[in-house]
Amino acid sequence: MVLALPVSAHCAEAAPQVRLRHLDLAGPAASPQSQLSGLAWHGDELLLLPQFLDFMPRPQEEAAGEKSDTPGRTSPRIFAIDRAQIVEVLQSGTPTPIMPREIPVDGPDFRKRIPGYEGFEAIAVQGDSVFLLIESRPVRSKPEMRGFLVSGELTNGRLVLNDPVAELTPPAELANMCYESAFILGDTVWALYEANGANVNPAPTALRFALDGTPLDPAPFPHVEYRITDVTAVDKDGGFWAVNFYWPGERKLLKPAEDEIGARWGSPAGSTGDHAGVERLLRCQLTPSAEKAAAIALADEPPVNLEPSLLPSNWEGAAEIAFDLNGHTVHGLLLVTDTYPVTRFAFAPLDQEQGGEVRTGDVSQ
Repeated sequence: MVLALPVSAHCAEAAPQVRLRHLDLAGPAASPQSQLSGLAWHGDELLLLPQFLDFMPRPQEEAAGEKSDTPGRTSPRIFAIDRAQIVEVLQSGTPTPIMPREIPVDGPDFRKRIPGYEGFEAIAVQGDSVFLLIESRPVRSKPEMRGFLVSGELTNGRLVLNDPVAELTPPAELANMCYESAFILGDTVWALYEANGANVNPAPTALRFALDGTPLDPAPFPHVEYRITDVTAVDKDGGFWAVNFYWPGERKLLKPAEDEIGARWGSPAGSTGDHAGVERLLRCQLTPSAEKAAAIALADEPPVNLEPSLLPSNWEGAAEIAFDLNGHTVHGLLLVTDTYPVTRFAFAPLDQEQGGEVRTGDVSQ
């Protein structure tokens, strides 16, 4: 297996670009109807969050006699994959399909509790405690969106959810744009809005809440054009990765200003202007420190551009992973798309342990 690893942007015309290693999912999670919206580690199991916990895969819908324009429903659940299973596939380099297991979900019927309910958008985990973000559009004919913070607990092989502990009001009236990312830092839950461009969100912030949902002072967030679709958990140094995505079809909605990140570090090869898509990973940092976090800043390092495919991939879930490969540590991100263009699960390599052989090449199957 040859890994495509980033090179310093200070000695290249463009920011580093990596080719993804695509992993095959099997079962209901692989269905486009899963619309996977988030990833998070719970110990050594990776949790996969579908947008609608009660979705029914299309073949199952058809077997149940459902009409194609009427999505079927089943018992709510999320999915999980053991870390060892993912590592085994990455180490072997073979395209062995991965079958996520189901974790049943107990809790309120959010379709009935929340007007304009549009499903789950993010998941964050600390110990057995889980926080999720729900998106809603109360009036279909209007662009106003609402977010909801939901707490829960993983216990006895099930996820038990509670009523929403907080309602989140977006800073802009943008249809289908809401709070898309979350992480937990100590006794605080952070929620990030997805549209933080200068022309649509003049003063971006991350919302913060106590674990009981009590609102805390928001934290400044940098202007980042396009969309932030998910973030990883925060590491011990206060750093994390954010997925930055742009589909040119959203140009009129997002009204992009100059892409300062691309201007500084260079755009991906063959990608220029507002009519080009963006799929990249941004390194972020809590300031002044992880212990006294009061704001989020972009780290002073280049983004990692994902080599584009023919159709842009709406990566909506991200989680870090490290594993041994031939005596060297490989570090990267696991990524998952929602239904567009299809359900994709992939590994994006970031670096190797000091002293490991670094080669540039193809990591795709």
